[in-house]
Amino acid sequence: MKKTVFTIIFLCSVLIQMMAQNKILVSERIFLTPTHVYYDKNDTVEIIGQILSTDYSDFYPYSRYVYLELFDKDSKLVSRQKVRCNDKGCFYATMPLGAIKENGKYYLRGYTQFMRNRKNTYYPTVPLYVGSRPVISTDNHTIKASFFPEGGHLVNNHSQNISIYLCNTINQPIETNYWILKNGVDTIYNGKTSHSGLSIAAFTPEKNANYTLQTPQNKQSFKIPSTERIPTIQTTIHKNRLVCRILSENQESSNTPLHLFIYHNSFGLKEMSIDKGLAVADMTGCTPGVLTIWLTDEQQIPIAQKVLWTSDIKDATELEMKSVFRMNEKLSFCLNDTVPGSQTFVRIVPAWDSQSISSYAMLNFTNELSSSLPFPPYYNEEDEKNRRKDLSSWLLSAKQSMIGIDILKEDSITYPFPIEAGLVVSGTISQDHHPLQEASVQIYNTANQDATITKTDANGHFDAQLKDYADGTKLYMQAYSKKGETGNYLYKLDDYAFPPIQQPETYSSYAEETSNSNTLASYHTRLDSTKTYNLDEVVIARRAANKKQYEWVKNRNPFEYFDRNFLEKKPNLQTLKDIIIYTNLVSVSSDNNCISWKSKRYDHIRPARLTQNGDAVVFSNIALVINGLKINYNISDFLTIPATDIESVELVRPGKPYALYHDAPLGLFDVKMRYLIKKEEISSNGITIQPLGISVPTKKHEIKLPQAEGKYKVLIDVISPDRRINSFVKEIEVKK
Repeated sequence: MKKTVFTIIFLCSVLIQMMAQNKILVSERIFLTPTHVYYDKNDTVEIIGQILSTDYSDFYPYSRYVYLELFDKDSKLVSRQKVRCNDKGCFYATMPLGAIKENGKYYLRGYTQFMRNRKNTYYPTVPLYVGSRPVISTDNHTIKASFFPEGGHLVNNHSQNISIYLCNTINQPIETNYWILKNGVDTIYNGKTSHSGLSIAAFTPEKNANYTLQTPQNKQSFKIPSTERIPTIQTTIHKNRLVCRILSENQESSNTPLHLFIYHNSFGLKEMSIDKGLAVADMTGCTPGVLTIWLTDEQQIPIAQKVLWTSDIKDATELEMKSVFRMNEKLSFCLNDTVPGSQTFVRIVPAWDSQSISSYAMLNFTNELSSSLPFPPYYNEEDEKNRRKDLSSWLLSAKQSMIGIDILKEDSITYPFPIEAGLVVSGTISQDHHPLQEASVQIYNTANQDATITKTDANGHFDAQLKDYADGTKLYMQAYSKKGETGNYLYKLDDYAFPPIQQPETYSSYAEETSNSNTLASYHTRLDSTKTYNLDEVVIARRAANKKQYEWVKNRNPFEYFDRNFLEKKPNLQTLKDIIIYTNLVSVSSDNNCISWKSKRYDHIRPARLTQNGDAVVFSNIALVINGLKINYNISDFLTIPATDIESVELVRPGKPYALYHDAPLGLFDVKMRYLIKKEEISSNGITIQPLGISVPTKKHEIKLPQAEGKYKVLIDVISPDRRINSFVKEIEVKK
């Protein structure tokens, strides 16, 4: 096992060194989605998804585990799971909603530990509704508008593109005509937003002129951001040739030393040479992906940013599916030209749903980019021409969030969060304030009897890689000194902090209907301000009680095992001593410090003498193990534990594995307490820990047609080994 651990560490080390040398931030991207969007309380959410590498040459991920978190609109954590992926990064999970107390909108997010090396702590998040539905309004009389100039701001005397987004009062996109007016009189541009509420307009701002957008609805007018004296950029890609133009208001600004940097996952960070306000780069061989361009000043402080997409958006695969199904039918379809080994994800949602996001959008864009606008909700339902327009418009609103401009100033990229290829328990062990060096640390899985052995270093620190264990599993940990002795050691597990929960960006950066304020500055302030929460502010809701919690104990000996149900029916059993004597198999000494067998069957077993500071002490033939902590001397105080605080008591006979593990040759009483106290530092012969384990799905994933007549949309996502990511939408009707 040590050889395996060393090999994993070595490979991770080589991979990270290669990343740093090329100054490429290699990370991972995630696609996750519930199979439905709308649930009721006590339902179980089925979650499907895929992890991929951001390195196009690798494609498949490095991590083997993904973290799934459900939180509410106040960023309070409801549930957290750790799920194992298959070799291709595909995963499936089920998440019960029993802990949810209120109906409303919730959010589901996912990430790997390796993804935490990125600059932004925001990870892809999808909405989920419990006991409610999103409000759908057909009232388009009142409109809100947002503007996103190319590069981030407008400059005078240059023709520039500006993205326009129009929506109603509940943030639903609006398809409508509009006009751009100069000084409220001259019409200089007219256009129409798409079904996703997006459009691109082009005009040349002039000094001392004001520009507004007007719509037919109530003749609303919105102020377009004013120009700035800061230079900006304008970019185009044509036939693999990237052209960047520096736009500035006057010659004085154009003579200011500027730098132009580009970043792409296939080649990393490069600086482009600027000659007379123009920079050109050959993009031949550039793989599909996001291309980010920064214009910086002399101190490498960014003053403009542009995001491009370096791939054709045409689908190479065609979907064949009929339009009408019967309830008792199985959903069937055909994807032409699909590569063998492709991962296919299928969801069925109501026809009016616009909340579900595709793998194409999430894996290609929203993992790496952030925007105050939703990705075009009808992107996969449009033709190629309108897709291209919507994507170009949305990209003007997006900014790079996976990496920061600080990458320009760093000598190398650091990766404080390693690739998680196995479950690891780590911490330090000390005795009398001194590290326990070269100690053997044994970790025992109480559920399946797996055992792992590792050693502490000179600082008393240990790392143990374990086999996968289910969430809720208790692990018993015992340390032995270099001489093989146990003792009252101090165990401290390494702190594990989860990333702060961050709400998805809300679409609140709207232009004012007045024409006497500069909305650009306030827009940037709102867009860049996000609220984060520390770990101690996160409340983890208790899981719903398992109604069949004790059915498994029916196979146990009823005279040697007493669970909570049994104890509640025996009010005469007041203390742990009463429960032990009730077995009628053992006796307790008059001083309450020794438990021994009544029968002489085990007289041939001689327990080891117990000494403390060189002197013999009173010991119990039959030990107590309370929540994993072995106690076999001075037990009298523990025998007075009230029965109301006890979950279960089991008599483990000599020779049983659990007794041998605890070095209890004459057996033990295994006591589980009802109320567990979180132990960060415990001084004992050993401790029981319960770290986050692997969540196992509670049911098999099946694709079924809705059992109600109506119109629906089938969402299909295909991730192919040839690195293609395709998403399809097909409207169907379900009949009886």
